[in-house]
Amino acid sequence: MIQIDSGELEQELAQLQNLCEEEQVLSSASDRARSLLGKLWQDGNANWDAVANACQWTEEIRKLAAKFSGTDLSRMEVLRKQWASIITEHSDQLKPGAPLGEVIPSNCHQPLSLIP
Repeated sequence: MIQIDSGELEQELAQLQNLCEEEQVLSSASDRARSLLGKLWQDGNANWDAVANACQWTEEIRKLAAKFSGTDLSRMEVLRKQWASIITEHSDQLKPGAPLGEVIPSNCHQPLSLIP
């Protein structure tokens, strides 16, 4: 039979409590990463090059929305929401050679090539 004195038991329980709290923090961070990165997160096994490409692509889309909307911030927000919907639901149709990809100006294909 293993015997643990009360001081050791108290220390072990404190470490266990700290571990549980850290696991909760990690779980919450994982949930946040999943909500931000979607399928790129892969339960913490993300391909960080793909994540970096997605960030770059997002930046390019934001720049295009700003360029097309000028100083009209509400127009920029509408464009970003519409484009996000199209990209999320029809990304396969946006790539060069695909139906929507054929009507996109050639200078826009570079950011579209970053679609995961």
